[in-house]
Amino acid sequence: MLKKIKIIKNSKNYQILNHKLQVFNKVNKEKVIYDLAKISEIITIKDSSEEIMVEIGNHILDLNLKGFDKKSFESISFLNNPNYVIHNDKVVITKKVNSNFQVTYYISDLPEYNNQKEIYLIGYPIHSYKDFFILHKKEISLYNYIDDKILWSIDITKIGDLNTTIIKTIIKDQLLLILKGTSVICLNIETGKVVWSLNSEIAKQMGVISGEYLYTASNTSLTKIAIASGEVEYAIRFQKEYQLEKLITLYGIEDLTLFKNELWAYTKFGTLSLVCIDKETAYFKKVIPLESLGIKTGIFSFQFYKDKLFIHDHDYTLHIFEKEETDLI
Repeated sequence: MLKKIKIIKNSKNYQILNHKLQVFNKVNKEKVIYDLAKISEIITIKDSSEEIMVEIGNHILDLNLKGFDKKSFESISFLNNPNYVIHNDKVVITKKVNSNFQVTYYISDLPEYNNQKEIYLIGYPIHSYKDFFILHKKEISLYNYIDDKILWSIDITKIGDLNTTIIKTIIKDQLLLILKGTSVICLNIETGKVVWSLNSEIAKQMGVISGEYLYTASNTSLTKIAIASGEVEYAIRFQKEYQLEKLITLYGIEDLTLFKNELWAYTKFGTLSLVCIDKETAYFKKVIPLESLGIKTGIFSFQFYKDKLFIHDHDYTLHIFEKEETDLI
């Protein structure tokens, strides 16, 4: 069985970073930092305007580039700007000069800002690589900051809706783009050429990557796609007996996640449950009703981390579980 070890109310959002649990309080806008091993409070950051942080070197940054020392959480002043990417333990930020133009800086050492390089570049950095990607109007480009030049650029609107573009991952020399609700696109990073694209339901509910395959769950089936070629290895329908038992209505599968080489998701309709899905047969190997865990509302998200399960519900409560020796997870 799963044993509940902590309940944190009024949690608008949470994040696991640097072996610590960070919970953003919905009411007073404070960020509370917990020791992840003991789930005991370490420090509270008052008047926190941002929910998410990222690691860079010995520092932690929020999305407004407000910085903290990674060990002590002592505050460090950074430029107040929300557009940046982390690249090779450095930060590339975009400073808005007026409504039509952006000036991008390449920052080499934080927080001193020495050796910064000013680049006159229209667009926002959106993802790091050997170089980094920028997004401007209808184009995604790969930019080399050392030579200050665009290596390639592609008009995404010719393939799908740019407003729903998600850069999912980079595998070897390929960039996987998700245009949610329309298509999945694989680009060659070095050239920007489209290797393959799929226009189908699989883009409506994005999945996870395991090895060299993309697994995605639609309302009715599990699909396995070879990332190198775009070939659909299989599309298997979920078994009918679960519909008869009203486990899920219309097979509402959300947040497909990989844990210990198994696929996990939760059911959005019918009997709200966590389900473990076999990657090759689409069979539901394990079913854990949320009500059995003391959760009566729907959930925003769930996450496995080492021996713990985190469930964030619609009451803005974070439930933290630990597995017992007899548990199947």
